[in-house]
Amino acid sequence: MKKDNRKKLFNIAITTTLATGAVIAAAPGVSNAAATFKDVNGNTMHYSAITDLASRGIINGYPDGTFKPKSPVQRNHTASILANLLRLNTVNVTNPGFKDVTPNYPYYGAIAALKKAGIVNGYKDGTYGNNKPLTRGEMATLIVRAFDLAGAADTPFKDIDDSPYKEAIQILYANNVAKGTSSTTFNPKALVTRGEFASFVVRAEAARVVPVIPSPQEPTPTVPTEPTKPTEPTAEEVKAQFVGKLTDDINKINESDTIQFLSATVPVLTDDQYHIDIKIENPEVTVPEMVSNKDKLLPFLTDNLNLLSEIQIGDGAKIKITQDNRDEVLASLVEEMNFDFLNGTLGDLEGKEIELALWIEDGGNLPLEFDLDFQK
Repeated sequence: MKKDNRKKLFNIAITTTLATGAVIAAAPGVSNAAATFKDVNGNTMHYSAITDLASRGIINGYPDGTFKPKSPVQRNHTASILANLLRLNTVNVTNPGFKDVTPNYPYYGAIAALKKAGIVNGYKDGTYGNNKPLTRGEMATLIVRAFDLAGAADTPFKDIDDSPYKEAIQILYANNVAKGTSSTTFNPKALVTRGEFASFVVRAEAARVVPVIPSPQEPTPTVPTEPTKPTEPTAEEVKAQFVGKLTDDINKINESDTIQFLSATVPVLTDDQYHIDIKIENPEVTVPEMVSNKDKLLPFLTDNLNLLSEIQIGDGAKIKITQDNRDEVLASLVEEMNFDFLNGTLGDLEGKEIELALWIEDGGNLPLEFDLDFQK
C-alpha cells in the first residue's frame, strides 16, 4: 500500500468487482496461441475451460496479454462469448432497443443477436447495462436460456427460496453446471468471475449435448446416483463474494434516498486495487455529529465488519476485529480522519485519498486493497 503521511479515515468497501475492460471474445479462426495468457497456467482455477474456449477462438484476453480470470465478468463480455459460442448471426440483426447499445457500439451485434434469440433482456430503465458485472443468479438464467437446458432437482441451497432465479439455479444444479459456494448456499447475488464464467459455459455446452432426462425408450434407473458434493469455496471465491455483497449494499443504499452523510460508487478494480469515489453529501456536518452517527457514515462497510478478521487504515497497524470491539474499531476509524474536533466538518474530507486493506474471514492471508477518493 502507498504511504500517506496524513492519518487516514475509515475506509470502506469493496466489491468485485468490477474491472472495466478489454476484449473478451474473438472471431472464429484465432490461432491456438490465443490460449496462452500471462496470468493463466496449469495451476490456475478454470484453466481447462479458459484454454478450451481460447483455442477455439471464443474468448481472447486483454491487450497486455492477460486474461484476468479473477475479475468480475461484465454483461457486454458475456454477450460476446455466448453469441460466438452459439454461432449466432451478429451482422443481420434488429436493433435491440437498449438506450446504451447503439449500432456503433463494439458489442452491438452480439447483444442484438442474443436479444433476438430471447436470451437476454435489459433493465427497467431501458438500458442493457453493458459494463455491469454479472451475478450468479443472473448467470443461471442466462445460461439456461442460451443452452436451452431443462430438468430440475432439489438442491441443498437455503438461500434461493426467495430468489427470482430459483428455477434456473435448480436446472443448473440438475445438469451439474454449477455448484454452491458452500454445502448449503448458492449465493445468487455474488459476482461471477471471468474464469468461473468460462467453466460455466463449457459445462453447459456439454450438458446440452447429453440430456439430463432419459428418453422414454430408456429404462428408469433403479438406483439413483449420488449427487456431486459441492466443494467449499476457495479464498478467492470468498473474497469475490464479499465484494459482491458490498456492491449490492452500495446499490441498495444509493437507491434508498436515505443517504445522510456520504454516498459511494461501486468499486472498480484497477491494478489489484479497488477504487471508490466517495461523495460528501452534507459537508456542514460537524465532527460531534459524525462521532454520534459513526455507524451511518459508511454503512456498507460498518454493517459488514463481522465478515472481516482484520483491517488496516493507511500506514496504521492492523486492527483485529472481534465481536466485542466493534465500537472500538469504529472509533479508531473516526480518529484516523485527523479532524479538528473543535471546528472540523465533514467537508474537510474533500480532496483526501484514503487507502485501506481488509482481511476477509476464510479469505486467506492476502487482503483486499482499496483506494477512496473524497469529493463534494
